Amino acid sequence: MQSEIVSQRCLRSCVPSLETSHMRTHRSVFFYLALVGLFLIPGVASGQQAVDPSSANSGRTPAENGPSPATAQKPAPLSPFETSMILYRNREFAEAAAALDQISRSGDADSAKAFAWLARTDLRLGKIAEAEAAAQRALAISANLPTGHAALGEVYFRQGKFADAEKEFLTPLKAGIPDPRAYLGEGRLSWASSNQIHGKKLIDKAHALDPQDPEIRAWWLSTLSRAERVAYLVNEVHPGNSTDPGHRPSPTGASNEPANNPPPEANCHLVAPGTTAEFPLEGLMFKADVIRGFALNVKLNGNPSRLLLDSGASGITVNSKLAEHAGVRHIADTRLAGFGDEGAAKAYVGYVDSIQIGGLEFKGCLVAVLDQKRSLGEDGLIGPDAFQDFLVDINFPDQKLSLSPLPKIAGAAEPPLGLRSEENNPVQLHDRYIAPEMQTYERFYRFEHDILVPTLVNTTANSRLFLMDTGSESMLLSVDFARQVTRVHHDDTTKVLGVSGTVKNVYIADGVDIAFPYSRLKIPVNNVTALDLSGISNGAGTDVSGVLGFTFLWLLDIKIDYRDGLVNFSFDPHRMH
Repeated sequence: MQSEIVSQRCLRSCVPSLETSHMRTHRSVFFYLALVGLFLIPGVASGQQAVDPSSANSGRTPAENGPSPATAQKPAPLSPFETSMILYRNREFAEAAAALDQISRSGDADSAKAFAWLARTDLRLGKIAEAEAAAQRALAISANLPTGHAALGEVYFRQGKFADAEKEFLTPLKAGIPDPRAYLGEGRLSWASSNQIHGKKLIDKAHALDPQDPEIRAWWLSTLSRAERVAYLVNEVHPGNSTDPGHRPSPTGASNEPANNPPPEANCHLVAPGTTAEFPLEGLMFKADVIRGFALNVKLNGNPSRLLLDSGASGITVNSKLAEHAGVRHIADTRLAGFGDEGAAKAYVGYVDSIQIGGLEFKGCLVAVLDQKRSLGEDGLIGPDAFQDFLVDINFPDQKLSLSPLPKIAGAAEPPLGLRSEENNPVQLHDRYIAPEMQTYERFYRFEHDILVPTLVNTTANSRLFLMDTGSESMLLSVDFARQVTRVHHDDTTKVLGVSGTVKNVYIADGVDIAFPYSRLKIPVNNVTALDLSGISNGAGTDVSGVLGFTFLWLLDIKIDYRDGLVNFSFDPHRMH
């Protein structure tokens, strides 16, 4: 009899595409555009802008561009490199790669620069090894080339080699050369490390230097508040509109269904503020004697449900049947994806007036609604990040979830408490603070709601990034990484099923030892499922070597500080279920 791994994970981030983390953010940008009725405006929803050949800066900083079109007597003909940059910025990556490859091999003055941008193009095409080779070639030709160092840093970032990436990003910046992509790369590292104030300053510098770079523009947009983002995007479509962050554009005449806009009270706030709470976790059974996950009891507009606690998801996702019974109001269409080879599932963002979890009630919240056929039999999912205003304690041995106050940061304003998600999460910037009592917590990298934990496997010297995912029934290894640390065998008996359908190729890896740098916790794991995790890596924009799933995490008491990017794993071998 086949065993079935029900793995409903990271619904908004693991689309098996070539998008990077910041491009994933533009599903949220598309949602904001939907609210003001701008569905049909090309280029804007994805953070792109079609490049006008007469004004393209061709990957150079403004100082390198020469006279503006307004003062130039006659536009100079475009060079092959400038033409290739137009292709890149219009997301015609295959064509851009062909053009840049030809330039790089020509040996002319632009060859080093062409190799650097070929590296970026190869990254967009998923050719990681080729991208590293191209970036190295750029620096072999011109060792001090700023864009070459920034491009190599981007490759290292994608490979999960963050220390190496930072060294490359800082090389031109420490030399006083304001390379926009170096600023962006260092800003991304800071943002993932929960140093958002510092990260935004760097991203702002990148945007000031090159506002037309689509990746810089996309990241810059993601750092804005909802009001700022909507105002900016509307002004891009209708020049002359106010870009005042407090200005809310009117949807009148622009939307076919203005009544579907969320009401002003859609700010998902806690009705009766409290600093502590505790909820029981209820086991969801795989078989009569096998627990596959834990759920919280949640009421939507008074309708009861059991939502799987899934750290691979953000906020609340419910199936369409529950949404219909609860009167969830349709706001905007979206798509959700996870494990599986059948592509993203249709979904929509909906408005809920009241969400009750235990003794807490939240008003005016947005949730994701998934077609019941893709919901894998669940009422829905709730990500622990929904409680990120608190210190979250998931105590699996005692089957309870507790909330307590986060450590206070001297001089910092305390934000109002609410139920957070990618839809409900206002931009509240901060830099990481490690309280004295949290010195032994693991530092994790945060990519939207995903928690990527540096993890040691089989006592290897260098840690690899593992996704912490309570919604994945099994612990998983990337099949490529598994082959580096243990023996791997093809598995025809295990079925892995996710929101994106069934995974075609499944493998079993021999036992490995899992350890963490700060807590020094070490746990042996036998017979680990191995898959192609490139979809997760592409979604995050960095290499994910494994997934810490439920069969690993259910032994632990897990404390999560989402604000500061900290997690503590506590294991007591004498406290077994």
